[in-house]
Amino acid sequence: MSIHAWVKDNCIFSKTYYSTGGGSIFDEEHLGLTAASPSQVCIVAKLAKVV
Repeated sequence: MSIHAWVKDNCIFSKTYYSTGGGSIFDEEHLGLTAASPSQVCIVAKLAKVV
């Protein structure tokens, strides 16, 4: 999950969190990642039909 704070066209804050399973969540610093090593994740969501 990435969070970005924008003021007009300027991103003033950006933080990415990763879920590693088992309830553990880490940020980029604790996983040893940097802004120079971005990764993309495809999330597929299914919507439930109300009956």
